[in-house]
Amino acid sequence: MVQMTRKPHPKRPVPQKKRKADASESGSESGDDFSASSEEDLSGSADDESSEYEKPKKKPPAKKASPKKKSPTKKTPTKKTPTKKTPTKKSPVKKKAKKESSEEESESKSASDSEESSPKKKKKETPTKRKKEEDDDAGGPKKKRKKGEKEEEQEGWWETVDDSWKKGSKANWKWRTLEHNGVCFPPPYEPHGVKMLYDGKKITLTPDQEEAATFWARYMETEHVKKPQFSKNFFEGFKKLMGKGSEIKEFSKCDFTPILEHLKKEKEARKNRTKEEKEKEKKEKAKMKEKYGYALIDGRKEALGNYMVEPPGLFLGRGDHPKAGLLKTRTHPKDVTLNLSENAKVPLTADGQKYGSVVHNHEVAWVAFWRPNISDSPKYVLFAATSSLRGQSDQNKFDKAQLLGKNIDKIRKTYTAELKDSEESIKQRATALWIIDHLALRVGGDKGDDEADTVGCCSLRVEHMKLHDDNMVEFDFLGKDSMRYQNTVKVDAQVYKNLKSFLKGKKKDEDIFDTLNPSRLNAHLKSLMKGLTAKVFRTYNASVCMQKQLDKWDIKKNKNATAEEKLLFFNASSVEVAILCNHKRTVSTSFSDQMGKLDQLIEDTKQEIKWIQEHRKRLKAGKAAKTITKENKDGEKEEVKLPSSVESCDKRIEVLEGKIKKTEVKKSDKDQQKEISTSTSKVNYIDPRISITWCKKVDLDVSKVFPKTLRDKFGWALAFCQKKPDFRF
Repeated sequence: MVQMTRKPHPKRPVPQKKRKADASESGSESGDDFSASSEEDLSGSADDESSEYEKPKKKPPAKKASPKKKSPTKKTPTKKTPTKKTPTKKSPVKKKAKKESSEEESESKSASDSEESSPKKKKKETPTKRKKEEDDDAGGPKKKRKKGEKEEEQEGWWETVDDSWKKGSKANWKWRTLEHNGVCFPPPYEPHGVKMLYDGKKITLTPDQEEAATFWARYMETEHVKKPQFSKNFFEGFKKLMGKGSEIKEFSKCDFTPILEHLKKEKEARKNRTKEEKEKEKKEKAKMKEKYGYALIDGRKEALGNYMVEPPGLFLGRGDHPKAGLLKTRTHPKDVTLNLSENAKVPLTADGQKYGSVVHNHEVAWVAFWRPNISDSPKYVLFAATSSLRGQSDQNKFDKAQLLGKNIDKIRKTYTAELKDSEESIKQRATALWIIDHLALRVGGDKGDDEADTVGCCSLRVEHMKLHDDNMVEFDFLGKDSMRYQNTVKVDAQVYKNLKSFLKGKKKDEDIFDTLNPSRLNAHLKSLMKGLTAKVFRTYNASVCMQKQLDKWDIKKNKNATAEEKLLFFNASSVEVAILCNHKRTVSTSFSDQMGKLDQLIEDTKQEIKWIQEHRKRLKAGKAAKTITKENKDGEKEEVKLPSSVESCDKRIEVLEGKIKKTEVKKSDKDQQKEISTSTSKVNYIDPRISITWCKKVDLDVSKVFPKTLRDKFGWALAFCQKKPDFRF
C-alpha cells in the first residue's frame, strides 16, 4: 500500500501544508452520479472540461520515477509559544509570546477537563468538538481562528509548484510521478429478506433480484416514477433478472410497498444511531479517505475529488433521458483502469483483487476510470477542485478567455466579412460563430440514438428554428441536461439572410449547418488564436456580462448599503449571466413552502414590533405592562418577553426592523433565482477575480458570495487579487 506521506518537490523542497479536501467533491449533482464523474462538481456543470479528462491516450515517453525521499521535517514558526504546558483543545499556535492570565489558565483547564470527562458527563457534543475530531481523524488538528482574526493564509500550489520542467517532449505532461492506492469499491449487497408482492402474492427473490427491487422502492415516492420511460426501462431490466420462467409479467401487478416500508424503518433506525455508532462510522470514513482520498503527484500529497466507485442502482439521467430507469450494474476491479507512474507500485483492492489494467499516461489528470454498463462514456476519478492540476486548469481557462478579449475585435471582423463569402462552408462557419459569440450557445455535437436529444449550435436542425419579420429568429430546442432553450432575438441582417438560405428546401429533421461540425469549427478558431475553441467564447461572454453588471453599482449612491443589499445586487448580476448561458432549473417543490415561511416570519416580526410600540407607550406613561402571549412552535401559549425600558424598546424595534429588511431581501433573492441556477456560471464561466475585486471595492466579505468550497477552489484568484486589487476582465 502506498503510504500517503508528503515528499518535497524535486526542484523546490518546500514543505506542503495539508489542504482539507473539498467535501462537496465526494458527490455529483446528478442523482445517479454518487461518486466519480466528469467535471461536474460544486455546481453541476462540466462544460469547461479540458482535454486532460478525455479518453486514455497512448503511453507517452517517460523517464523513470525518482526514488522516494523522506518528507522534510516541518519548521516551526520563529515566534515562540508560551513555555507553560497546559492541555488545550486545539493547541493553537500563538502569534506572540504572552504571559497566560489566570483567566486563560482557567479556560485551558476547562477545555482539558471537558476532554477527559466521560461521554456520560457531556451534555452535548458541540460543533467545535465534532470539527476537531474530524480534523484529527483526517490527519491532525487544524488551527482555530479567533474572533476578529483574519483567516491564516496557507501556501498554495501557485506559490510552490514549479513547472519549468514542462518543455520539449514533456510540454503537455501533467505530472512526472503519480502514486495512489487505487479506488474504493462499495460494500457487497446484504439481503434484507423482505418479499415483494405480485398480484397480492408474496414473491421470494434472489439477492440480485431483491437488490433491483430495492432500487425501485427507493424512488417510489419521487417524481422519477411518474415518467413512463423510467418505469418501462426498470421493468424490462427487472424481468430479465427474474428469468423467462417467472410469473411476473405485468408491472401494474407488482407491489414493492413492503420493501419501501422496510427502507423507511431502516432510515429511522439510522437517524436514531447512538453516539458511539456515529463515531465509529465517522472514523471508518476518515480511515478510508486517508487511504484512497489522496495521491502523490510529483511528491506532493494532493486530494482526490471522487475516489468511490459508483454503487449499482437505477440510472436517473436529466430531463427526459431515454435511458432513465435502466439498471446500473456493479463495477468490479476488472472493469477499472488505473493511471500510475511507470515505477509506482500497482495497488490491489482491499480484498486482494487485481485491477483490469494499468496505464502510464502523463498527459491526463485522472487516476482511474471505468465504463458503466449503460453508457460508453467513461467515469473518471479526478483530483479535487483545490488541487494544483484543477487550479491550473481553471486559471488557464480564464486567462485564455482574457486573451480572447484582446483578440475579439479582430476575430469578429474576420467572421463578419466571411458572412458574405461565396463558399457555402465558410458562410455556414461564420454564421454559426456569430450565433455562438452573441447568444453564448454551446457548440453541440453528434448524439447517439440512445442518448437524450440535446443539441448545440452545430447540431441545430430545421425544427429548432423559425424566422420572423424584421430579422427576428426564434430558437426552441433542448440544451445540455435537457434544459429547454427558448429565445427570440434580432440578428444581424446578413446572418438572417444566411439562415434563410440554409433552411430553404430542407426537411425539419435535417441539420441547418450541414457542412459544419465542432472539430472543423475549432480547428479554424485555433488558426485565429492559439488554443481558441468555441467554448472559450462562452467563458469570455459570461465574464464580460458579469463585469458589466457589477460596474452598474454606484458606490457614492449606495454608500450606506447593507451587506444584504450588496449581496442582492451581486446575485441579480449573476442571474443575468445565468440567463445568458441558459442555466435553468426546475422550481423546487418546496419553493412555495419556503416563501410562505419567509412571509410568516415578516408578519410575526411586524406583530412583535406593534407589541413593543404599545408596551413603550405604557412605559412612557408610567402604566403597568400588559401580559402578551403568543403561540410557540409546539402550538402552546407562551409569554412574550418585553423590554424593561423605553431605551430598550427603541433598540429592540431597530433590531426587528433590520430583521424584516434582511428577510425581504432574502425573499426577493430567492424569488429571482427560483428558475435560474447561478452556481454553474459562478463556478465554471465567470472569472472569479471579477467577483473578488468587486467585493473588495464595495467592502463586502468575499465569504458572502463564495462559500468555503469555492474560496478553496479559487485560492489562486484570491492570491492574485491581493497583488492586483484593481483587476478588470
